[in-house]
Amino acid sequence: MRIQLLPDNPEIGKSPYFWLIYLGYFIVPLFIRPPTLYKSCIAIAIVVVFLALNFRGYWLTGAALWRNALMITALGVIAAPSNFGASVFFVYSACSGGGFGRTREGIALIAVNVMLAILTTFTFHLRIDFWLSAIIFPIVVGGPVLYFSEIGRARSHLLRKQEEVEHMTKIAERERIARDLHDVLGHTLSMITLKSELAQKLIRRDPTAAEREMHEVEVAARETLQQVREAITGYRSTGWIFELAQAQKILSTSGVALDVDVEPLSLSPQMENVLSLVLREAVTNIVRHAHASRCRIMLHQGQDTIYLNIEDNGVGVLAAPAGNGLKGMRERVEFIGGKLSLLSAQPGLRITLSLPRQITT
Repeated sequence: MRIQLLPDNPEIGKSPYFWLIYLGYFIVPLFIRPPTLYKSCIAIAIVVVFLALNFRGYWLTGAALWRNALMITALGVIAAPSNFGASVFFVYSACSGGGFGRTREGIALIAVNVMLAILTTFTFHLRIDFWLSAIIFPIVVGGPVLYFSEIGRARSHLLRKQEEVEHMTKIAERERIARDLHDVLGHTLSMITLKSELAQKLIRRDPTAAEREMHEVEVAARETLQQVREAITGYRSTGWIFELAQAQKILSTSGVALDVDVEPLSLSPQMENVLSLVLREAVTNIVRHAHASRCRIMLHQGQDTIYLNIEDNGVGVLAAPAGNGLKGMRERVEFIGGKLSLLSAQPGLRITLSLPRQITT
């Protein structure tokens, strides 16, 4: 049976294991001045209980998180008279406030820990090193934890909103296409059906009239086919322009400054579709993974090749395994004879796409 200590939350990651290093502040004094067997057992029990409460706190919210954090504080109060390193439990408790949905609750938890640390210091007449660490560090460490937790929540909320907007945009686009196709095909197909039925009735008693009706059916069918082709070409031809506008909106909303250097080019529908897909996937990666503050999009034409460069100043993801998005981009690009490269921009990532000006596939 697998025991899962932490929830599957990318915002939490593996950092809780790293923070356990500060538990050494409580453990090291036990080796400097070895306690009695009874006190050693109490110290071990405190560490075990703390570990259980610490990992449990990542699964809790609201009042349950309050109770869990105050139990960690209680461990610090219990151990304080015999171990000045017990002040670290006040810090751990204060940092639990990052799990609250509202920052003011986290601030209140820090304030409660500071007040209990002061009360503990004066009650047990503790040394100044306990007083300083138990009062100052909950503020110095807990404050930034609350700040970055709030940024993480805001980022997650923004990503959810962007996903909702993308979903609603797709629905609206499907509805528009359905309306357009209905307008293009509905009346004409009804007319073709009626004329075909009429021609079937006339074919024996008036073949000339039947032939005339079928000729009109042929003309209508050819005109309708042309209208459908024009409609589909229209959807594709606005793809790159629409996708570039969407990229500007998404990056701006995410706080990423965008520099656009795009030449006005005449693009085939297939080429425009590939460029749009690459741009969409690149912008999604920048917003979700790169943590970038700047992005540059360049599109220009060489003698026989069209080049698209998308560069950011984020963390770069060259070491990450290729996901479905990147794999799909490569397949589409290579299918039409192009080449897709990911290069380190130091800092950041540069996606370079080259497409042949004349596509033969």
